[in-house]
Amino acid sequence: MKDQSIVTRAASPQSACIVLSNHPLVCSTSKRALAMDPSLSGGVKPYSSSLKPCTNCDILILDTCSVERWAEVLERWQSAGGRSIVVVSGSQTESDELQMLYLGASGIVAFSENFNTYLPHVVCAVAQGELWVRREVLNEYVRRTNPLWRHISSSDHFFTAREQEIVGLLWQGHSNKQIASTLGISERTAKFHVSNILGKCEMKSRRELLGADHLSPRATDLLRFPTRMASGAQIFPGSTQR
Repeated sequence: MKDQSIVTRAASPQSACIVLSNHPLVCSTSKRALAMDPSLSGGVKPYSSSLKPCTNCDILILDTCSVERWAEVLERWQSAGGRSIVVVSGSQTESDELQMLYLGASGIVAFSENFNTYLPHVVCAVAQGELWVRREVLNEYVRRTNPLWRHISSSDHFFTAREQEIVGLLWQGHSNKQIASTLGISERTAKFHVSNILGKCEMKSRRELLGADHLSPRATDLLRFPTRMASGAQIFPGSTQR
């Protein structure tokens, strides 16, 4: 896949952005860049811990460098059905960016001298259901997830409709108790389905199912799998440090 130049596009008319940053420069630059783009008609909303996305076109712009416990914020927003873009610095690693993808980030953009130019285009891409991520990170993301999808797509490992629901919840890191609560079944039934899924994939544990043995301990603790196709990704050049 070759690097793609920025293409002008319009965001969804319902798109609104919520900027969360404790860094004054990031906060002001983000709001100014978004306000200057006429396609972002939904404007910028203030962030609060109780805020939930009204639609999946509400996009959280999260500064992972200045916000403590950003992973919890990202996970909570994703679970509520919102889309998110994370702002990173040059000090963050590829493993950090992979963790952000696993937690559900749809876009990863560096705070650099081109940030105010890139941000509106990232927002528009994410609003249309695409990914915006560095090529190297996307390649590694696909490499790590391909083995499981080969198992799942095999006719010998066909999942029932209920098992497909549970696979999605497993990728989100749900326990048997959480799966039971979400689907309105008993914990014992949830455990039974998880056992069947592992058996069909010829795997012994959730850890093996999710490929956690190949991840860093930090990423393993917060492993999630966002439900979207990597083929819709936009590629942007490497980032520079703040």
